[in-house]
This record gives sequence, C-alpha cells and structure tokens, in this order.
Amino acid sequence: MAVTTILSTANSITAQSIKLLKATTLPYYPSASGVEWYGGQLYVMGDDAPNLLLLSKKYNKPDSIPVFPRQEKRIHYTVKPDIEAAVVVRQHGQNYLLLTPSFSAPHRNKMVVVPLNGTNKAQVLTSAAPAVNRLGEVNIEGAAFVGETLVFSNRGNFTHPQNHLLLARFDTAKGIVDWQVPMPFTLPKTTNFTGISGLCYIAEKDLLLFTASTEMTTSANADGAIGDSYIGMVKGFKQQLRTGKIEADTLLLLTPVLRSTIPQKIESVTVEKSKRSRLTIHLVADNDNGESSLFRLRLKLPH
Repeated sequence: MAVTTILSTANSITAQSIKLLKATTLPYYPSASGVEWYGGQLYVMGDDAPNLLLLSKKYNKPDSIPVFPRQEKRIHYTVKPDIEAAVVVRQHGQNYLLLTPSFSAPHRNKMVVVPLNGTNKAQVLTSAAPAVNRLGEVNIEGAAFVGETLVFSNRGNFTHPQNHLLLARFDTAKGIVDWQVPMPFTLPKTTNFTGISGLCYIAEKDLLLFTASTEMTTSANADGAIGDSYIGMVKGFKQQLRTGKIEADTLLLLTPVLRSTIPQKIESVTVEKSKRSRLTIHLVADNDNGESSLFRLRLKLPH
C-alpha cells in the first residue's frame, strides 16, 4: 500500500494543506484527552478531570457537566479514571456521549454515558478490560463507532512497539458486552515509536482519522517526555477492517503547524465540518501540566 509521509520542512507544510484557524490554552481545565463535536458545541474530557467541559467552536462560553464526585481540579494519579476518548452513539432511539477509559489499571475501567437530551446526567458503567495476550499491555486511547461496532485503539510504547485496533459491542445500559481479537495497526516509520492517541470515523467518506504522538515512555501507565504529534488517515476503512490488518495511508506531522512554543501531546480529534475534500477539525492536547490546549484547523484531504 502506498503510504504518504510528510516531513517538517516549509514546502511540506504547504503540501499538507493544514491551516491553523485557532489555538487556545485553558489554564482552568486539566489534561484534555477526549473531544467530540455534537449539536454545535465541543465536549472535552480530561483524563484526571472531575467534570466534562462544554465549549463553543471558538472555545468560549464554557459550561460543565459533573461526572466524578470530586472537589479538586485534578483527580490524583493513583485513582484517576483516565478517560481517554469521547464519541457519540445512537441507541434505543436516543443519542448519547460515551466517554471511555484506558483500561490500563484495575480502577481505570469506568465508562461514562451522558444522554444528549438536555438532562446532561452522567451515568458511570464498569466494564471488564480486554485480555492482554496479543496487546502486550492495555492502554486504550481512541474510540470511534463504525456502524454499530465500537472500534478502540490500543497505544503501544517503546517496550511494546505495536499499535492495535480492537472491536467491541457496546450497550448504553450494560457497557462492553463483547471484546474481539485485536488486529495490528501499522503506521509509516518515524524516528521514534509513534503511538495512536485518538480516533474519529467519517462515515460518508469511509475514512478513519487518527492522532498519534511520540512519548518517551516504556509502559502504559507512566508519562514521558513529549515529542512530535501527527494526524493520519486510513481510506476505505471498512474493507481494511474485514482483512484484520490496518495500514495508515497518510501520516502528517503536526508539530510545525501548531506554532506552539512548548511541545504539544495531541490526544484526540473530532470533525466539526466535512465538505468535499476539506475538513474542519478540532484537536486537544494534554501537556502534563494541569492545563489543556485546543486547536481548530482546516485539513485538505489527499486525493
């Protein structure tokens, strides 16, 4: 399969056709790791945050929904629920926001379901983690629905340098009701191992968007020095799912596009608007400092 890898030179930034529209740092909200666009607003969740944050597309007019009963700004590392992804699902005639954890420790197995009907009352479900066997370690960082199938990404690290996708069946009342065998997710080679950090599926294009980043860590639970971040794509995603082996078509370096003076560990992506070959997307970053960064970009899809 032909793979496009675009490096960080001035010409390649132009070739990527990625335009930064807005960048914001939220000093009051910690550790953004999951983001979803729905109903004209952004839903942002931090991996150690007690509340779900709601923002406009310009990142103002903040509101929040209580999720975990805590008073502190950040839930302590030893007990944090480690929510890593956000995705909308429609079941039982209603839309819900699903927040999913990393499953990387026994206490990191709580999924959160928020009905998107105006009540905004979060329900916490406990689900069993997937079996380790082929994964090496469990560290689920991305989630997307492809039809009724919930697709998770499991992030590798320097000790276990392989990303995987896992398929599951999910019910808003029961949580995960079935885990399937993991399949390898192969990225173009980069200087250091690059781990998947977020997923977003665009059904009308049968396109999987994903974010990925380099972090100098050898385990699923330890943070490390932040390196480069990327956005990537898998075209014809349903067909690749049927083969059981996923290979990225494109991997684009984000670091120079974000124009940030500090390294940005991009954690997740969501699509605000899809028009022909152009997408308006939002990225969130967790820089391990108690703040969150948000980026709104325009992305031109390759032919």
